[in-house]
Amino acid sequence: MDVMTGYTARFDASHSIQGWAGHDRTHGHSFEVSITLEGELNPLLGIVRGAETLKGYVDDLIRELDNRDLDDMLQGVVSGPTGLAAYFMERLAIWFPTITTVTVRCSDGMRGGIKRSRRQ
Repeated sequence: MDVMTGYTARFDASHSIQGWAGHDRTHGHSFEVSITLEGELNPLLGIVRGAETLKGYVDDLIRELDNRDLDDMLQGVVSGPTGLAAYFMERLAIWFPTITTVTVRCSDGMRGGIKRSRRQ
C-alpha cells in the first residue's frame, strides 16, 4: 500500500524578478517549502520508506538559502515560488526517488509547485 509523507520548512530570503512589476527590485520574503513523498509504508516508523532522512536534507538546503539573496545563490533560477520549487525538486529527487510534489508559498501570497509521477 502506498502512503504519503511530507515535511514543511520555512526560510527568509531576498530576491527580485525582472519584468514583474513591483518585484523587479530586490526585496525580502518569508518562504514556506512543502515536500511530499509517496511510496511504500515503513511499518516501524509509519512513514514512507526513506522519509526518515527527508527533514535533514531539506534543512541543509534551507540553511544554504536562509537570509541570503536568492539571485546570488541560485544563478540561472527564477527565484519566484515555481522556480524555487523546481530547484528543491531537482536537488532532492536524487536522494528521494519517491518525491511527488514540492510547493513553495511566499509571504506575499504567491505560490508555485512542481508535481511529478513517481515512475520518472
